[in-house]
Amino acid sequence: MNRTLLDRARCMLSNVGLSKEFWAEAISTGYYLVNRSPKTSIECKTPEEVWSGKPDDYSNLRVFGYPTYYMKGS
Repeated sequence: MNRTLLDRARCMLSNVGLSKEFWAEAISTGYYLVNRSPKTSIECKTPEEVWSGKPDDYSNLRVFGYPTYYMKGS
């Protein structure tokens, strides 16, 4: 699993051109995605779905490194 996470982090950082400063965020995102990817060993369910008993919600997924903006509330 460590190698999988390292490979994913390297790939995400190089694809968007971010420096190693964002290494922790890339590892965290990779871990999040692993837990929300279907596995054949658990009947094509995700680990998150098996653990929580509810289907996953993918509506909050975004491209890693995608520009975001903070809007200050009134």
